Amino acid sequence: MKIIKTIGSNFNLKELTDVFNLSFSDYVIKFVVTEESLSQKIQGDDISMDHSIGIYSELEENKLEGFVLLAPDDLKNPKRLYNAATGVVPTARGNKLIEKSISQTKSFFKENGIKSIVLEVIQTNPRAIKVYENCGFKINRELISYKGDFKSNDSLIKYLDSDKEFINNIMIEKVEKLTDHIIYFIENENGCEKQPRMNPSWSNTNQVIQREFNMGFNKIWLAKDNKTNEIIGFLSIHSKSERIRQIYVKPTYRNKNVATKLIYTMLNEFQSFNVSNIEEGFDNLKNFFSKRIGLDFFVSQYEMELFL
Repeated sequence: MKIIKTIGSNFNLKELTDVFNLSFSDYVIKFVVTEESLSQKIQGDDISMDHSIGIYSELEENKLEGFVLLAPDDLKNPKRLYNAATGVVPTARGNKLIEKSISQTKSFFKENGIKSIVLEVIQTNPRAIKVYENCGFKINRELISYKGDFKSNDSLIKYLDSDKEFINNIMIEKVEKLTDHIIYFIENENGCEKQPRMNPSWSNTNQVIQREFNMGFNKIWLAKDNKTNEIIGFLSIHSKSERIRQIYVKPTYRNKNVATKLIYTMLNEFQSFNVSNIEEGFDNLKNFFSKRIGLDFFVSQYEMELFL
């Protein structure tokens, strides 16, 4: 019988990288990590090994064969955990190890103040969905992702030229330092009732953006109104995975090509990029990336949550 326990001090980056890649070797989407990229994910998502679950061989002590990597919403007083990645090596499968891992640790998490665990699962992976449903997870919402190889940003110029007088008054500025003023805008701009700001999935949250920026692998551009010097929007991208974390424009400045100018400026540094986890129902964002920018549909996921 496999040994299930928190990883804690048993954490070994090389071992986890090897087990991670072996676990995902037959995944529905090709997915390979290096020690560097996995380390960045651990830091960016704020994964805690004291909360993460390890599945170990019963024959070789502390030989990792599976994992559930978990990130708390607050290290000091966590209420919610994010399942950043789950995997079991092929030779250890077939024993409902994920169900057992969640079942055996639920009471421990609950006793320590955890209210729920949230995750994303690809819709075309029914086996994984069934596993999580068996654990008690319920679907919260549907999330859409896009990707593309943007050969030329010339196609965006026609939009920027359509209202030169206005768009020339919008300045795009690359962030060199996260000041309190910028952080306040990122954290507190919430749109309006008719045009709300989408609630980002865990890896795209404001907290992740700030951690990644401070660690040197996130880039941010601001959109400002030259007349008032007011911040009216921003774009954040993870520079290694080339994944846009967030793009946001204040409601009163929408449909005026501000987001297009943000993307146009970003394209000076990035050609291939992707956008993950746009919530179903936010058609303005979906249409912007699929029709205006021309990215291809990549994958749909369910966000699921288990309440303890």
